[in-house]
Amino acid sequence: MAQAPPIPPDLKALFEWTRRLVTEEDIRKNVPNNPGCVGFFNLWNGIRQTGGIPGTSNIDVQEVISMAGWDDPAQSRDLKSLLRYRRFTGAVGLVSMAWDLLERDGENYLAYNLLRDLAPGQPEHLELLRRAFAAMKPLLKAQRGCGEYPFFTFGEVILAQRAGDFVRSAELAERLLREEEEVWMDETGRRRGRQDGAFLFCRTRFRHFEQGWKELAAGLQNPADDPRLARLIHLLAGGNR
Repeated sequence: MAQAPPIPPDLKALFEWTRRLVTEEDIRKNVPNNPGCVGFFNLWNGIRQTGGIPGTSNIDVQEVISMAGWDDPAQSRDLKSLLRYRRFTGAVGLVSMAWDLLERDGENYLAYNLLRDLAPGQPEHLELLRRAFAAMKPLLKAQRGCGEYPFFTFGEVILAQRAGDFVRSAELAERLLREEEEVWMDETGRRRGRQDGAFLFCRTRFRHFEQGWKELAAGLQNPADDPRLARLIHLLAGGNR
């Protein structure tokens, strides 16, 4: 097996935070346990114990990350356990995505799940996510054909507002407006999207969490009436370009 490349520091910080909090029992409760998944517990508990993430494409890692994202917290018998598990698998997903090991099936899905699993009242988690999202965007932008990196900037806007940093959220809003246009100008990225013209959301054909993203957008605030935030809010609400 090829040696794993270094984990970017801001992604490693989030990964280690989630690894410290998740327990063996969390993995046992939440990892898929049907007969075809007999090795999943050992794989993920091994990552928890050692801090080592497979450095080559691993279908079992990808399958668990994908399946964890579809779990409905409202149906969980132990929500805290599920969230510790999902934050952990999501952090592993970010590292694997940064290494360009995951199949392309909607980078915005992982970004959305990380945002919706933000731990309330835990400023450390908020700050770690802000750093991780900022680190991911240039890594994804450099990967050929990745047209969904603006969703990570959108996530940064949301996280900045959660931190009460409205000056930074306005700066990021301006960047998002520019990046969204960059994707359209890139032929490879444009082919991955749809052609309905909806701001940001037309840059992907993976739409399952679009309503969730829109609900997050509806929570954006603009207390200083900054024109950059005003334009972003207008466009995300379906306003004309």
